[in-house]
Amino acid sequence: MWSESRKGENKMVQKKLGFGTLRLPLIGNEYGSVNIDIFKKMVDAYLDRGYIFFDTSYVYHQGKSEIAIREALVKRYPRSAYTVTDKMPVWLIQKYEDYQKYFSEQLGRCGLEYFDYYWLHALSSTTVDSSEKFGGFEFLKKMKEVGKVKHIGFSFHDTAETLDYILSNHPEMEYVQLIVNYIDWINDGIEIRKCYETVLEHNKQVIVMEPLKGGVLANVPEEIEAMFKKCNPKISAAAWALRWVASLDNVFMILSGMSTIEQLMDNMNTFDQLTQLNNEEQILIEKAQNILNRKAPNKCTYCGACQKVCLKNLAIPAYIGLYNNRKMFTAGGWQNILYDAVGARYGKADDCNDCKECETVCPQRIKITELLKDARKVLKPL
Repeated sequence: MWSESRKGENKMVQKKLGFGTLRLPLIGNEYGSVNIDIFKKMVDAYLDRGYIFFDTSYVYHQGKSEIAIREALVKRYPRSAYTVTDKMPVWLIQKYEDYQKYFSEQLGRCGLEYFDYYWLHALSSTTVDSSEKFGGFEFLKKMKEVGKVKHIGFSFHDTAETLDYILSNHPEMEYVQLIVNYIDWINDGIEIRKCYETVLEHNKQVIVMEPLKGGVLANVPEEIEAMFKKCNPKISAAAWALRWVASLDNVFMILSGMSTIEQLMDNMNTFDQLTQLNNEEQILIEKAQNILNRKAPNKCTYCGACQKVCLKNLAIPAYIGLYNNRKMFTAGGWQNILYDAVGARYGKADDCNDCKECETVCPQRIKITELLKDARKVLKPL
């Protein structure tokens, strides 16, 4: 039990539920005002049940997430009682010296001497280029060599092609943090499944973010809720989504951004007695996927026929996949980030010249040129 661990070195096996600090309890509705008193209670409950993994970032809660970690966790528990992950804001880097500046600031905010895990944050094709140019990968290796970081990796928002490039050229990366959940899994336009499979091909571990898709999969339509309850009335819709992710291979940790004690307790109840989905339960998840997929604004299957005939080689399936995701589920913003990353390499929907060659080969007879016009508005920078 945790009470025994307080007396000495933490020897517990690390459980798979990670505490993501993107959605901490707030004072009022101000994103930068974290309710430290409630967060302390959540930290206490989390540690008491044998969980130890906390994930933060330079930008979460307008920089207050790292400070909340210091106040609710670091000042109140021995260093052996927990692990902390933090992330380098790569989009702010202008020269190599900036890495040390932000890294030192993050250690100070968190009140730590070292990070257990440290990532390059939200890598994409554009930020990979800048990270290589300014020496970001070398900086991570240096911090590991001098003991300021125990494990290094990156979080990722781009295509499987870009991910393969990073892992092929930087095999020293130990972990990849990916968006993985059962509804994004079936949207081939955004390549969530391909990215996951790419990580496995490189024999790396996956840390999952957004397993509930910003809470969408914790509040499913009544038809899905009834189906889940009929099979197992004791567990929540969130538990189904978390167990689906936990059933995947090479998943090291599953992050959940918990805002209330109730959410925390429900998630811990799931992970305390974590079991993989059986065949019957997997079939129910497939039914839930189909029900949610019917919300899509079009019938694109992401076959790629349109891109093959596009004179500009625009990444049309990716644009449609991101557009559908953003229209179906308002939670996020990463769709817009990924659109910028893909667009930097293939051109954006704005570059369409309305030739309609794509529409002549579309098996679903989608009016692609009209759809792309709407995509320009939906996927514009936030």
